[in-house]
Amino acid sequence: MRNFRIIIIRLSSISIFLSAWHLLVYFNIKDPLYFNNIPSPIKVIDSWKDELLNPIYFKNISVSLYRVLTGIILAIFIGFPLGVLAGINKYIYNCVFAVTEIFRPIPLLAYVPIVAILFHGVEGSIIFVTFIGAFFPILVNVVEGMGKIPKRLVYIIEVNNGRFFDKLIKLYIPYITSALYTGTLVGVGASWMGVITAETLSGTFGIGYYTWNAYQTFQYEKVFIGMFTIGILGFFSSLIL
Repeated sequence: MRNFRIIIIRLSSISIFLSAWHLLVYFNIKDPLYFNNIPSPIKVIDSWKDELLNPIYFKNISVSLYRVLTGIILAIFIGFPLGVLAGINKYIYNCVFAVTEIFRPIPLLAYVPIVAILFHGVEGSIIFVTFIGAFFPILVNVVEGMGKIPKRLVYIIEVNNGRFFDKLIKLYIPYITSALYTGTLVGVGASWMGVITAETLSGTFGIGYYTWNAYQTFQYEKVFIGMFTIGILGFFSSLIL
């Protein structure tokens, strides 16, 4: 019963949003925002039905999914062990902290021109931006998780002749799983922002390129389709995680 009530509330909020959008467009509201310039939700839905029969639309989705998934996997395989090592060794921590705090605040948009120069092809540069988006949240959360492990647990393993592998398997990984999850969850959202930004500026395929190309060709229904597609993909990425 409680779950049913939650579903009703969520569906009602979506209905209210769509109704408000439709009325603002229908009455041609121009102040303070120019709703007369955007299509109604009915037009967007009608156009979306046509796009669902267009294989190029699904190709753009699959390309973006591949880029985001690749970036996140790379971020986990690099950020997780680096975070564990930084949590164990203060010298590694200080080195990582110095570099991280310089590059972490830089917006993903600022990486695009640099990676376009560094990488030979567009694909590698876009994947690198998605990697950066996920890497820093994962690294920071893993380091923070390592810092919260009680020292007495480490001591217990050490006095029982436990080696690094024993501490890794029996203590570090189980204890920081939640931190890794949190970092990855944040990283998923950042990766989607990164891939859309990179595809907008230098892509030839992908849902970000699809959205930007629709804007440039005045296909405003497709702009909204691209936006909502990005939102749905991000939502299900977090839900699956």
